[in-house]
Amino acid sequence: MSQLTQTHTALIHFLDSIVYWTGVGLAILANFLLSVVLVPFLLALKGVWLYPAIIFIALSFGTVIDAVLRMVQRISQQQVIAELFIPILALINIYIIAGLTNTLSVKIGLDTVHNAWLISLVYVFAFSLPHFVVLGMNQKNVVQPIAATINKNPKQ
Repeated sequence: MSQLTQTHTALIHFLDSIVYWTGVGLAILANFLLSVVLVPFLLALKGVWLYPAIIFIALSFGTVIDAVLRMVQRISQQQVIAELFIPILALINIYIIAGLTNTLSVKIGLDTVHNAWLISLVYVFAFSLPHFVVLGMNQKNVVQPIAATINKNPKQ
């Protein structure tokens, strides 16, 4: 292999790493911002009305993040360690935000104190569900034929 080819390959590998870590970093930042968006829901809703809102938000966001991380994985050809790391970070983050929201709720005299662990677990379950659905579809070879059809080059 020539020196130019080795340099080109090293540069591509370096750029792939930058794309990968930028995608992971953006997913973590977006996860934090979304947890802040949950504060008004945690203050305003209680009981049975809170959990469908959390599930809807987490499913929507989990679908987007899963799609982004899969695209990053295809581009960079790296295994996404974020598949485990981001849900764990989300669990911790939502727990902290729910706890702080409970404190705020008490201080401003609202009657909307929630179980922070339950909210965190419901959020992470719904957030992770799209990943496992797509993973299951991949195991059954459902997604690859669809992706191949979409990515087919009409000039071939």
